[in-house]
Amino acid sequence: MNFKCFIFSVIFFSLIFIFINNFYLIKSNPFNLTVNNYFEKKQEKEKEKEKENPKGILIYLVPPFEQEINELINSARQLEKNYGHFNFSVAILEENLSKEQKKRILKQFKRNVTFIDVARFFDSRKYDKIPKRVCVSPKGYYMMCRFFFFEIWKLEELKQYKYYFRIDSDAYIQSKINFDLFELMKKENLTLAYSFIEQDNRCTLKIDALVRKYFEKFKNIGKKIILNKKSFTNGNMDVITRYLYNSNFEIVNMDFFRNSVEFKNFQDEVEKSNGIFEYRCGDHILKTLFIHMYANENDLKCIGDLINVIHIESVSSCSKVTIHW
Repeated sequence: MNFKCFIFSVIFFSLIFIFINNFYLIKSNPFNLTVNNYFEKKQEKEKEKEKENPKGILIYLVPPFEQEINELINSARQLEKNYGHFNFSVAILEENLSKEQKKRILKQFKRNVTFIDVARFFDSRKYDKIPKRVCVSPKGYYMMCRFFFFEIWKLEELKQYKYYFRIDSDAYIQSKINFDLFELMKKENLTLAYSFIEQDNRCTLKIDALVRKYFEKFKNIGKKIILNKKSFTNGNMDVITRYLYNSNFEIVNMDFFRNSVEFKNFQDEVEKSNGIFEYRCGDHILKTLFIHMYANENDLKCIGDLINVIHIESVSSCSKVTIHW
């Protein structure tokens, strides 16, 4: 009799346990599905979400100046109008914006927007001594170039993303873009999608000396590059003067840079030479150099003829070259 009672008790309490466990699982299901269907549905949603946004984020960099904030507001309106039908998040990389300025910016977007404080990267006091030269840019320009070449890869808030889609606050999408730029990067396994080509002859000084130093230090790498890249044959640096990938509207595979030992070595040489300030090396110039040294031609794609974007005097194009003297 006692044994039968024991068996009955075990079965009874086991059923109670199963019922309670399933009750809470089913209760947490907002559509009152079966437990199995609930988890299957959840997995499908996660896969769909990943498909919609393959680990990419759109970024703007903006200082607390009214002109640039107004430019960003106009750019954001054009972005939402002509690209807002796709799923993506936005990060505003900001330098001490006020609450009121942030509110004005937020009103322009119809999606998730995160503000990331990057003011610490724009303390220019240790770079106060900028040499006099033929082409003088505002100090903020040098710091911006330094940020996009050295610092952006380190941001904790961006580490979950593989791609960034950068739009300068004064770049404007003029007409509908009918394809997902992040999906394009993922599908074609691209390192860079760019929209402008430019020359920057007069303002890019002594860049060949910087590259030669890099080659001399890493001789095996350098010889391989010189042999395989026509742009560098016999010291010809026409990659710098003829074909720069403008960074005002670009989609970048961050893993290509932040996971690269070669890129860290190249950054070290640029830092030692004070190349951004001494040679006026823009981030687009330095990235173009590194891409020509280490990326394959199939890793790059010009989208300038597939979209309609303007930036100051430049119009997106894969054939027309904007010349900066």
